[in-house]
Amino acid sequence: MGGNRFTALDGWRGIAACMVVLFHVRAPSHVSELALVRNSFLFVDFFFVLSGFVIAATYAERLAGGLGIGRFMLLRFGRLFPLHLAVLAAFVGLELMRNGALSPADPLGALVARLLLIHGLGPFDTEIWNVPSWSISSEFFAYLLFALAVAAAGARHERLLVGAALVGAAILYAGAGKINAAGYEMVRCVYGFAIGAGAWHLFVRSREALPRGNLAEGLAIAAVVAFVSIAGENPWSIAAPLVFCAVVLVFASERGMSSRLLNSRPFLFLGAVSYSVYMVHLFVAHRVVEGLTFAQRLGLSLGADKWAGDVLIALCLMLVIAVAALTYCCIEVPAREWFRRRAQAVREPGLLHTASD
Repeated sequence: MGGNRFTALDGWRGIAACMVVLFHVRAPSHVSELALVRNSFLFVDFFFVLSGFVIAATYAERLAGGLGIGRFMLLRFGRLFPLHLAVLAAFVGLELMRNGALSPADPLGALVARLLLIHGLGPFDTEIWNVPSWSISSEFFAYLLFALAVAAAGARHERLLVGAALVGAAILYAGAGKINAAGYEMVRCVYGFAIGAGAWHLFVRSREALPRGNLAEGLAIAAVVAFVSIAGENPWSIAAPLVFCAVVLVFASERGMSSRLLNSRPFLFLGAVSYSVYMVHLFVAHRVVEGLTFAQRLGLSLGADKWAGDVLIALCLMLVIAVAALTYCCIEVPAREWFRRRAQAVREPGLLHTASD
């Protein structure tokens, strides 16, 4: 861990992104039958918790110290939007090229909602084009709410975080009965983000008293595997951010063998490209399925047994990671640097630029 850079948690982010890929690559296989994989949509909540933790660690003091909300949001926009736009263009462009028209009942409204990043706020259809992008829409506005809370309440914004988490959990339990209900996307995001941001403040105050080391990390991993495998879409799923919060608090200290493994090059690479993995995987998976369908029409097949499905899933995951590495280098990094320079041009006097932007 260097400064507020939690490299073991970056490794966790990469693993979570790969688990979401496995969830969406549906093929008859031994892997797909695992309860952990069937329920790995819950790892989206890990992203929300980790995002809240990292944003609070990086920006809470700076926002309280005068960092402008406009500059903060410009930096976050530059982190999320360019790749979102590129993948959206790929989905829309391919659909127009094939069909000459777009499939949604209100194609212009659906497109504008995604261009404005508001499609994850509740009343919009999230099951079209790049479906996982609903979460970055919700997260973008969670950033805004966090910045407003810090600007308005200063150090007391921690009380607002607790309130947001409690209200979010109550709404999900009473209104949806599970964490992944349609129409509750923004509530789900704010709930997880608030828990993650609150976890940062707990970590700062109590890091020496928090469990850490090999035993704590082993128990945290076991808890995630057990919880995700069991929770699924039942009411217990609403506790997912709390489970992931415990994981974040344990691994933020980076004191065990598992943390050292997560700090190895393969996991650091996965962590670096995790956003690209998450954003491109559905487009890539669809192309793989179409390729297999075309091959079957030509009389070719990998086979119909589960072992062949395992091979297919592994190949698809590797292809997603390869494409993600390309989009990371060609879209994410250049766009992030461009927006960082724009934000630097409007920064407030006396505020220093840091690599955490």
